Amino acid sequence: METSFSFISTNHSSKITRQVLFAALLAVFSSLALPRQAEACGPIDNSYHFFNLFVPEWLFGQEYSPVFYTTSEYSSIWSSPDYSGDNLADWMSFFRNSVNREALERVLTGRYTENYGKVERDSLIRSVLFQGSKLPPGQVKASQDYLLMALEIEKLANQAEQSWYYEPDTMDQEEANVLIGRLGAALKKEKLPFLRERYAFQLVKSYRYNGQVEQAIAAFNTHFKGAKTGRSLIYYWALDHLAGLQLEQDEKGRGYHNFLTVFKECRSRRHSAYYSFAITSEKEWEAAYALCESPEDKALMHFLRGSKDGVLGLSDGEQIFSLVGNHEWLQLLVAREINKLESLNLSYFSDEPIGQLFRSLEINGSLLKNREHVEYAGRLLQFASTVYYNYRGDPFWASAKAYLEFLLGRFDTARVTLAENKDMKGPYEKVKREIELALFIFEREQFSAAEEGHIAQEIVDIFDDSATTFFTDRNNEEFMLDLLAYKARLRGDLLMAGFLGRDLLSDFKVDPRMSGVDSLLDFIRRPEHTGLELLALKHYVGEQQAWEAYRDNPGALLRELEFAVLDIKGTLLMREPARLEEALAIFESLPDSAGYDFPLEHNPFNMGVHDCVWDCPPRTSTAYTRNTFVKKLIEIRDIARSTSSATDYYLLGNAYYNMSYFGPAYYMMSYFRSGSYHSGYSDNTQALEFYKKAIQYAPSREAAARACFMAAKAEQNLFFKYKTENHPDDDYWWGKYTIDDWDPDGYAQFQQEIRDLGYRKYFERLRNEYKDTDYYQRAIRECKYLEYYARRM
Repeated sequence: METSFSFISTNHSSKITRQVLFAALLAVFSSLALPRQAEACGPIDNSYHFFNLFVPEWLFGQEYSPVFYTTSEYSSIWSSPDYSGDNLADWMSFFRNSVNREALERVLTGRYTENYGKVERDSLIRSVLFQGSKLPPGQVKASQDYLLMALEIEKLANQAEQSWYYEPDTMDQEEANVLIGRLGAALKKEKLPFLRERYAFQLVKSYRYNGQVEQAIAAFNTHFKGAKTGRSLIYYWALDHLAGLQLEQDEKGRGYHNFLTVFKECRSRRHSAYYSFAITSEKEWEAAYALCESPEDKALMHFLRGSKDGVLGLSDGEQIFSLVGNHEWLQLLVAREINKLESLNLSYFSDEPIGQLFRSLEINGSLLKNREHVEYAGRLLQFASTVYYNYRGDPFWASAKAYLEFLLGRFDTARVTLAENKDMKGPYEKVKREIELALFIFEREQFSAAEEGHIAQEIVDIFDDSATTFFTDRNNEEFMLDLLAYKARLRGDLLMAGFLGRDLLSDFKVDPRMSGVDSLLDFIRRPEHTGLELLALKHYVGEQQAWEAYRDNPGALLRELEFAVLDIKGTLLMREPARLEEALAIFESLPDSAGYDFPLEHNPFNMGVHDCVWDCPPRTSTAYTRNTFVKKLIEIRDIARSTSSATDYYLLGNAYYNMSYFGPAYYMMSYFRSGSYHSGYSDNTQALEFYKKAIQYAPSREAAARACFMAAKAEQNLFFKYKTENHPDDDYWWGKYTIDDWDPDGYAQFQQEIRDLGYRKYFERLRNEYKDTDYYQRAIRECKYLEYYARRM
């Protein structure tokens, strides 16, 4: 919900409220306001783009999730639980637990369920829900009638989604009036109190969605306005509608006060009430405040206002404390203010976020960026300390105090606060250990093997990450890992910095380098590894085994990792024909059971006019495994060298072409192939060299023409490689030079550019020297690149 109005703050004077424009607060704490960024592609979730160590989900119930701070620009509306289970529990009680619970859940919520996800809800009501039930027939019939009518009313409440639906998802005015008439008649007829109350709720809702505001309010007053004790869930659902109606009727005080009541008493409508509580003026505030009969209600008003986007909540927090003391709402509000500070100071989107924290600590003495943040954090700490010393037994205030001291760079004081509260339990123990771990890492340049073992176990335990996903919704585990990565980088341990920075072996395999392979092998072959090194390696390889088993017996996984890295080394060596023997020796050293000597799906020696990457016919009965193919490559290479055999040079050219990005056997040289960019081994230099030899030693003009055509293809691929490596950063060139959907100008531009850059030498030679060959005539018929060049260039 958009909020573009003046906000209200409070003070400690006898006057209850005073208006403070948000702009005035910004004059002091200007950088606490998050600017909205322009979005080109519609709504996205910008939540939690910062390291968040003070995690509200650990400390509070999810029914308060609208209050949790997020950097989302879209009113912080989460897909949080709506506690529909409360309504389901009411119905199950009414049915004495004698109906199909799963079917009832689908009927009430419309959600997909395992057994009834594809069954229409009206069919469930008629045929499934009451099967085997021992309820009285009258209750069954009355319940079926109500539930079926409730489904019809959903259609009245819907907003039209698509005007062209064959079955409209809304109803017109005449249909709505008829339905409301039937609903009123059913309400008068119904004898069961449970169903009567629900019919009454549906009547209020239906009048409202049909635009009959006065009738809706009258229906609420007739059926729900009464005793204030023993109010049911459905009463608060109806009150939620009444509050909205009162806002429409400009009864702002009563409307906001009723939303206040719904928020307080009914968690299944807490989200709705929170987002609807949007007071825009002091007059509205005072009108609602005057209806509050208890200090708790007044405190709740301060809580709802203080937790809105764009509000600095400390003043409202102070009012809550003066009204009701140490309340959960106060804690939620302080947690939200701490999360705001995190969002602005612990960003992980900057180029070197952790480095900036250390520079801030050195320059400013705190982890906060500027004086305004330090001043506001200091006020929060002063307040938190006051509450802490008044409520020494409450772990929230110990956690808040210690964490604010940590943000302010008062590490010694934070450590003392935590030591004074060493017996924290549950989620607060996690917060305590989290802060202690951050302090431990911040204050050391290097770690002993024992300390690294301790760090690894703390990461696993605190963040419940035995699987080493190295991922949390709030990025707090990532914060610890990035601290460690930063320290490793300062020590010059770039490999460990990469591991801790969430590098993955699978990513390394996309474009591996021999220097990286050798560094990995040296690391793996160390005689001992610390616990942190093993934890980082476990994540690097994506090992799913539980950490404890791996920690105590890492030998097997280290061997598997060594084999995997050796496989990468052999694959890189294959790219150099002179080192094929080295590659073969590595491949033959790998265990047969691990599938390293895999069968080839294609014969790389085969070649046609057209490139083929996917679903290519084998075109031969010859079958190779990788090892036998490398042996054959060595054999053909040696024959070509010793005999100047054009045929063998041509076969070598085919093999290196087909094992590149542009051929069907790309998996021989690469572990990944992108359809969006040239990945892996995309260099056709070696293939071109072999084709040039094949032309040089060709026994006939036909053989020379065939090799020349393939040299032209390899040369064109080198043009693509050049464009990939040399295009300007702001020039999205990919896709300009694919033949699909080309317009004549684009195709002409491509042909001219490739010629101007010197990548058409072999098309030129083919046209000038081999135009009279049969192969040339076949190629010009089948290859549009050649046909265009030969006739127009």
